[in-house]
Amino acid sequence: MNYDSPYLKPSNGLSAHFKLHEFSNSEGVAMVQQETLNALESYRYALNEIYEGGVKIRITDGTRTESDNKALAKRLGWTDEGGKVSRDSQHLTRNGSNGVDIMPYHSDKVNKPPVRAEMAEVEAKKYFSYVKTYLDGHLHVDLAVRGKKNA
Repeated sequence: MNYDSPYLKPSNGLSAHFKLHEFSNSEGVAMVQQETLNALESYRYALNEIYEGGVKIRITDGTRTESDNKALAKRLGWTDEGGKVSRDSQHLTRNGSNGVDIMPYHSDKVNKPPVRAEMAEVEAKKYFSYVKTYLDGHLHVDLAVRGKKNA
């Protein structure tokens, strides 16, 4: 993976803060939709407005292949069996790698308050069609259009 790769340019006029490798799996497979990138940059900008700067977003999980998804489900279980991994995950390449797990954090931990999970979730819902917050504070966000059944 090329960690010196250029930043991905959002098409919404905001500054670029994410690199393709941040969305990649362990084999280097990476995809990110332009709309997802735009939403991430808008979300980051909004959090920086709220917290007066210094907020960064760590991508904790981006692109998944079918084998990545199965391996994760082996550890965490399938959602249709009470676990945490969807068989039709928005992270999957077949779904355009639309899903991203993120962890907003404040880079200045001494002089600034941490990014509260509640605030991160409320703000994320302004930019993503689906947001799920986990106990460790990370969020799953995506732009998938869902029917009555939540995927």
